[in-house]
Amino acid sequence: AGPAIRLVERGDLKFAVVADFEGERGGPGRGRATLPEAVRVITNAFARTTGKCPELFTAKDAAKASAKYDYLLLVGNQPMTRELGVDVLALPDQGFKVATFEKGVMVVGKDTKFVPGWNARALDHKGDSYATYYGAIDFVERFLGVRYYFIGDLGKIYPKCENLVLAPVSYEDAPYFSTRGNNYGFYSPISTERRVARFAPYSNVPLRAGDTSMFKLWRLGGTRPMHGKHYPEPIALQRALGDRAVYEKHFYKSPNGHRWMNEGGHFGNYFDPINLDGFAKEYCDRVKAFLDSQGKDNPWKFNSLVNNTYVNFGVCDTMMKLRDYQDDPVVKSLGLLRPEDLDPALEERAQMRNVYGRFYQYMGERLLKDAPGVRLYCMNYYNSLWAPTDPRWKLPPNVEAMVCDGQILTWAHSPRAVARSRRLFSGWQNALGGRPVSMAYLYDCGNPIAKPIVVQNMGDAVKAIGPRLGRDGVFFDCGVNYHVFFAYYVAAHAQWNPDCDPVAMTEEAFDLCCGPKAGACLKSFYAKLRAIVTERFDIPASHEVKLSAAEMDEFQAILDEGRRFLAPGSAEAKRYALMADYWGPVFERQRVIANYMNPELKIRKVPDSAAKVDGAADEAFWGEAAQIPFMENQTGKPPFVPTSARLAWSDTGVYGFFESSEAPHFDAKKDIWGSDTLEFLLSQGLGCEEFHQYAFDSTGRFATYRRRMLPIPQPYDDQYKGEGFKCACKVENGKWTAEFFVPFSCLWNPAPPKAGDKWRMNLVKTRVGDPKQLDATSLTLGNNANMRMFDIVEFGE
Repeated sequence: AGPAIRLVERGDLKFAVVADFEGERGGPGRGRATLPEAVRVITNAFARTTGKCPELFTAKDAAKASAKYDYLLLVGNQPMTRELGVDVLALPDQGFKVATFEKGVMVVGKDTKFVPGWNARALDHKGDSYATYYGAIDFVERFLGVRYYFIGDLGKIYPKCENLVLAPVSYEDAPYFSTRGNNYGFYSPISTERRVARFAPYSNVPLRAGDTSMFKLWRLGGTRPMHGKHYPEPIALQRALGDRAVYEKHFYKSPNGHRWMNEGGHFGNYFDPINLDGFAKEYCDRVKAFLDSQGKDNPWKFNSLVNNTYVNFGVCDTMMKLRDYQDDPVVKSLGLLRPEDLDPALEERAQMRNVYGRFYQYMGERLLKDAPGVRLYCMNYYNSLWAPTDPRWKLPPNVEAMVCDGQILTWAHSPRAVARSRRLFSGWQNALGGRPVSMAYLYDCGNPIAKPIVVQNMGDAVKAIGPRLGRDGVFFDCGVNYHVFFAYYVAAHAQWNPDCDPVAMTEEAFDLCCGPKAGACLKSFYAKLRAIVTERFDIPASHEVKLSAAEMDEFQAILDEGRRFLAPGSAEAKRYALMADYWGPVFERQRVIANYMNPELKIRKVPDSAAKVDGAADEAFWGEAAQIPFMENQTGKPPFVPTSARLAWSDTGVYGFFESSEAPHFDAKKDIWGSDTLEFLLSQGLGCEEFHQYAFDSTGRFATYRRRMLPIPQPYDDQYKGEGFKCACKVENGKWTAEFFVPFSCLWNPAPPKAGDKWRMNLVKTRVGDPKQLDATSLTLGNNANMRMFDIVEFGE
């Protein structure tokens, strides 16, 4: 109710901005001030849309402002908003209120500077509420049509404003999720100078590496203490404890003698969840001492992930195999692996669900006794992904769960994926006594064709999980690509409001950024792409989307048509180029893949007595073995330097011979990989689940690895030694030759193949000279992840 408020009339500003900066600084809560940034958003928006910057008054001078101007725009908590009946403490978490009154309009939020006792204790570690800032963003978007799409001046839309009349309005808003986004993903687009250089051509102002402004402009953030992470962080714990004997006992040692500890990295470490008198007990003991002392007793160097609200635990990026724990005495004596846990129909990551149920039960019960009111927050993925089902390991009421779902965001349109995610989250809801999962960890899509579509699935993914997911938040594991900024814009805003319309938001961005004619081309492009992705991209049927040559021609024609409507060098043309230039490399790669057929070869069987690994390759059978050509691994073009290989096999392993028509490059000042290298990758069978990797340089120094790619890409097995691998190199007459041998005994399955069996194989040569080039025997992506592109090797007689 009330009169209309005329803030702008024929280009003139009829109002002043009033803010109580002193009152915020003196607020009872500890936290960062939000008012200066909120005022800056509003004054800058009016300056850019009207050409005039509003005059700013402090709350003490509100009477002067009222006498000078027809209206006031009150920003933040201050005496006048309180007189108008607004109690910021009554607003929801991070919530704000926008309302007109007789003399103007107010934008005021529940900022933590005004919350008594906020972060008063040393270990509170709560986040800041930028509620008034969020309200300011909402105000300029809603009433001035401002949009914040990507970093740099071109990424902001400021429509011209000659008149602005606000009809009587009063509304409140607050985020659906308390915690939204994450620093890693949303800060990464220009976090380095290299990334800045990538996007600099699309900006008309210099870009600054590490610019984090979009994080807040997209209203990401949160007030809850940090929770749901890999913790304790293995390297940090090792450094803190120092003595190997002290920290070694915290990592699992399997009955077969494998110590799951990698002193050099985050990967390959596995805290022991089975022997509770080791890691679990000491972690709880140290947490109690840390909390009791409010952070002073801290030999484990706890950071903010142990706080007055949460004690965090999350496995690192490591998958422990069944063979490493199934014979553990504790596992066997307690029956932690029941027959139903080994059901072939289950995901492999469900096998340890009751091992972790017992572990979480112990940790939760300890915290109930030692730290009442503090909750155990568990990050669940890899071996701990699925909820416990054994009634013996009932979870205490202080246990909270974060569940990592690698499928629902990518395949939110798939009934199969939705059903699987609901089972996953329902299992945890049941284990938590009916309480929903606190937080979801969702993943970006790796397929470049599907990415711009599936990233926009955030709201649909949240709604598909439904009441099984609570309101704590979403951790979106992504690396924002500003070529498709509109998709991440949707993903960010859907965390505030899952009901936002991704198609409407995207199509509005096209029009605002490029104008209606070019925008219509982008709308047509993405409508067709959305239909293709929805139809062809499903699980487990396909992990990638392929386009035909005719479809790519059609898509390219649409993009070319859109460029015709834009003046070269204009802001609209640069924004259009930012979006359109994403597709050139994607189409080029697709065309190569469309014409690609996996090389297939049959390799001869030879007796071990006829083979020597000495680099000479003077055995007679090498002259009869077929040459395996190399190609540039992205385009399929011939390599810069002629290179080839040959293979043979015996009852004990695979023999290889490699030949390059130039001497290798080598920098003695660098480490082992400061020279040209050759890598042999071998996968048993055609299933693309795992591969072995043997890398060596021209000096004969080598390293061996193995890695599982399913159910999701996992870390390299850092303790794999590849026992029995041999290589020998020769550099003569400007050439580099090498022989190598991979014994079957060091593979996942040590049984030799039978004649007629087919495996996948790839050889990759890295040339470090100028030009640096990756050449391979198959059309891989260079990171060895696309095993479906590997050669197919048949074992002959």
